[in-house]
Amino acid sequence: MAGDWLKFELATLDKPEVIRMGRQLGMSKEAVCGWLIRFWGWCSANSVDGVVDGVTSIDVDVVLSLPGFAESLKAVGWLIEDASKRQLVVPHFDYHNSESAKKRALRARRQKKWRDAHVDTSASTGASTREEKRREYKTPIPPSADFEQFWGLWPSHERKQSKGKCWEAWKKAGLDICAGVVLSHVESLKASEGWRRDNGSFIPAPLVYLNQRRWEGAEPLPGRPLKVAL
Repeated sequence: MAGDWLKFELATLDKPEVIRMGRQLGMSKEAVCGWLIRFWGWCSANSVDGVVDGVTSIDVDVVLSLPGFAESLKAVGWLIEDASKRQLVVPHFDYHNSESAKKRALRARRQKKWRDAHVDTSASTGASTREEKRREYKTPIPPSADFEQFWGLWPSHERKQSKGKCWEAWKKAGLDICAGVVLSHVESLKASEGWRRDNGSFIPAPLVYLNQRRWEGAEPLPGRPLKVAL
């Protein structure tokens, strides 16, 4: 989406990790940062907690068309691979790239603009407080029955989180119309070997499932035909 963005600090250009990666890959630190933004953007689109399931470091190189990039990330501690679970982990990803991190960055930038304009900081604080209060007064739309059924159907797992964001994604996509298809697909996945083995290590976060619309084009598993809501 056009509104998607990543938090990137200018100091990253001169971090020792970037310098080491440049030396390993034979490229400038500016080029390394460009590839890092590409990699972090891919992680942001496929994860909500810095964990990307079902892929290996080789897949990262294929996605970026840059051999050796994943191994360089691992060498500086910016990527951890769990080969037994086919899982990649980006340390501290949630702190730097979550919605709360972005809000902190925007708030800091807004306060800096006020200071640079020689405006009393209390005015900025007051404006921020009034804006937050206005947001609090908005009556949220409660989750639909179809979404509640989806949430209850999703297996209990450490990555089952962010219910509010999941409801926003569901509502924005208008999934009440095709809830039967989504629910039937989740039921099929729950019965599949992939979701039942290894303590559910292949179960994704529900927000990732919704954002990637994984039920689209899915083939029904044996004994679990997809049903279309009429």
